[in-house]
Formats: sequence, C-alpha cells, structure tokens
Amino acid sequence: MKKVFTLGNQKLLRGYSAILVLISAIIVGGHLYGFIAGDMMEGWFLSFITGVLFLITGSIYAFGWHKPPDPEIHIDSEKMEWKRPGWSSSFSWSKLARVDLNGKKLQATYAQTGLSDSIRIPILTNAETMKNLKSSLREACEEHEIPFDHK
Repeated sequence: MKKVFTLGNQKLLRGYSAILVLISAIIVGGHLYGFIAGDMMEGWFLSFITGVLFLITGSIYAFGWHKPPDPEIHIDSEKMEWKRPGWSSSFSWSKLARVDLNGKKLQATYAQTGLSDSIRIPILTNAETMKNLKSSLREACEEHEIPFDHK
C-alpha cells in the first residue's frame, strides 16, 4: 500500500528565474553597451560578473534544464516518511497516538510521551494532491486505529 505524494510546485521558481534572467540581461547588456560606446563606468567588473552569474543560473531554472527535487511524503503500512533535500524524517504508525492535518501542517503525536512533531507542507501544493494525501492518511490511520483529524 505504499503511496508517494510529491509536494510543491515549480511555477513560482520558473517565474522568479525568468524575472532574474530579464534583470541580469539588462545589467549585462548595459555593460556591453558601455564597452562598445567606449564609456565604461568605474567598478563595472563586479556587477558584470554578478549579472552573468545570475543570467546563467536563472536560465538553468527558467528553461527547465535543472529542476530542484520536490519534497515527498511516503505512506506505507509501517510508517509515514517525509523526504526533502537535506532533510528526512519518519513516523512509525505503531508509535503514534494521533495524526492531525491542519491546512498545510501535518502533526503527529506520539503515544508513549505525548510529544508531537509536525511537517510543514509547501504552500504551493495543489488542492488535488492535498485531497489525495488527506484520504490516504485517513485510510492509514483507520487501518492502524489512530485518530485522524483534519481542518
């Protein structure tokens, strides 16, 4: 019963990268115009290198040549696992007393200690994914007899 939910949305990153490309193209173009016209300004080197670097970096994301990994939630019969770049955590169903899904926050309470841990779901996660995640969490909690609440 393993289910994987990819969270996040790359539209904002692509839009931001396109704006970054436009601004850096204006900066680099202004320096090239100054070079051709023979009217270079003082201290042009640092802003030119920064503009070229931002132009390359923004183009990589804007044109889709590189896509950063999206965070994922894996739900199976033994545990719920949250994976994102540089961070991973998991909740074993046998150790949980309660699971709450409040908007874009998933909170799990441990049975033995009463402590809770939470996962922030990215803001740009679409409604269809959230609906599927909610139904899968409900099924898994019912299977393991854990109270599930959502708002």
